[in-house]
Amino acid sequence: MNLRPALLFLGLVGLVPNVLAGVTINANVKEGDTISGDFTFRLTVESESLVSSCEFYVGNDLRETDDSTPYEFTIDTLAEQQGSISVTFAAYNKAGESSKKTFKLVIDNGFGMPIASHIERGNDALSHSKWDEAIAAGRVALKIDATSNAARILMARANLGKGVLDLAQKYAEDAYAAAPGDSAVQSLLSSVMLKKAFNTYSKGGDKSESIAIVKASLVKAAETRRAALQGAVDNFGPVDDSNRIKYCDVLLQAGRYSAIASELDPLFQKDMKNNSVANRYLYALLRGGKFTRAAQVLDSIKKYGAHDGYGFGLRSCYSAYFGDIRAALDAEKDAILDDPTSLGVRTAQAYLALRRADTKTANNILGNLMNAEGHSPVVNYDVCALAFLVGDYSSAQERFQTTMLAEPASYDALIERGNQSMYYSLRTDMQDDADYGKRQRALATAFFEAALAAKPESFEALTGMACAALLDGKKDEAVKFGRAAVAAGPEYAAAQWAYCAALFESGRSDDAKAAAKAAAKLDPKGLDGLSYPTPQSAWQYFYSKGRMPWLMDPGQ
Repeated sequence: MNLRPALLFLGLVGLVPNVLAGVTINANVKEGDTISGDFTFRLTVESESLVSSCEFYVGNDLRETDDSTPYEFTIDTLAEQQGSISVTFAAYNKAGESSKKTFKLVIDNGFGMPIASHIERGNDALSHSKWDEAIAAGRVALKIDATSNAARILMARANLGKGVLDLAQKYAEDAYAAAPGDSAVQSLLSSVMLKKAFNTYSKGGDKSESIAIVKASLVKAAETRRAALQGAVDNFGPVDDSNRIKYCDVLLQAGRYSAIASELDPLFQKDMKNNSVANRYLYALLRGGKFTRAAQVLDSIKKYGAHDGYGFGLRSCYSAYFGDIRAALDAEKDAILDDPTSLGVRTAQAYLALRRADTKTANNILGNLMNAEGHSPVVNYDVCALAFLVGDYSSAQERFQTTMLAEPASYDALIERGNQSMYYSLRTDMQDDADYGKRQRALATAFFEAALAAKPESFEALTGMACAALLDGKKDEAVKFGRAAVAAGPEYAAAQWAYCAALFESGRSDDAKAAAKAAAKLDPKGLDGLSYPTPQSAWQYFYSKGRMPWLMDPGQ
């Protein structure tokens, strides 16, 4: 008997059930596989008739249905019981045929391993920009220990890298709440909040509904960074003559200008030729708006001391601020002759060029500085101001963001950006949008408020708030901020001038006259003989004449 046909027939009979089923399921797992983290099952379905849907079961629990290719189902294994698990896939076609396939798998997320190994794995993934891998490791670490700050930081950094800013903020805030004095956590939270502000701004931050998010994010970033800087001051330890200069450099970073003056005045009186003392003292006086004392110090150095390049740079900035162009140019030449490579001298040159709107010189100086110090917040701030001055508004925004990421408490940059928004609010080519100016002033106010979060006593930021309120017709608010600006910076002419405008707009002519006299006394070259300012002219004076010198620190 010939058995070949019979055997062939029997073989075909064995295949008939699969053929008749009409639906075949293939999955990216096999029996006994181990899965972990967020695992995605991917199915392919073979069917002569159109597939209508696929189902995913864990045990007998239907978790998900998918009616279009690719057929994918994701399971969060951290939410399941560790160990054995049964998953089933079912597929259906238009002909009414169906098929099911079940797998016995094992969930193992490495809970038996030390938490440090997961943190290390996550940080390694971060270093290679593998955000999802880092998040998976961080989630396991938090499952092992929900209070692990290292895991929270890992999750914040990974979500920040991935651009999931709400989650990055959550984990960063949780880490900050647990360790508010940790400088790394403070920096991380500041970075997250800045990214959130910039992301919102790029997606339409001048819209009313976005401004609150921008303001809250910038304010939080500034407050967090200010806390870190203050923490460095508080934790410095005992101060004596051996470390007083170093302590003053910490104070300088924190913007504690009055404290620096108190520390250094006795040392300056003893030795006016000590430029390490004189430069820090004079710079703190200028930054703090103590111009009368700064003039006295400059006179004392001229009589009894001897400037170095940085000191001449400070003298040139002082002279330029008060409109003495000849004295500013002479001091600038002396600064360059003494130390042309000094970062302090070069940033003083940038300040001087920007103040006189010499864009060609500013561009040459800042181009060289960007090549050498492109990471510096001072340099990026100057480039932001220059870019705006020449009408390169996108570069101005980019440099502003770079400045803030380098130093989230850069109140100078926040004030500059606030003034740029004020400029936008006065543009006449947007008159078809009745709310444009109001939205831009609201955004400017957000920047000024963030500057106050970075430095609550900033007379420049308070002046900006007064100007914004003036242009919005909020007279009482303008008077309030103008009064606060004058109290914080009684020698700051722009504050007196804005206060004068607010008083005049409020019908308080006698008080406005007194404020106008005070302003003219502070800046006789710029304001003597002028009548009461309008809201717009008060702001224009603030923006053009009120810029304070921000140089590389004397210790750099």
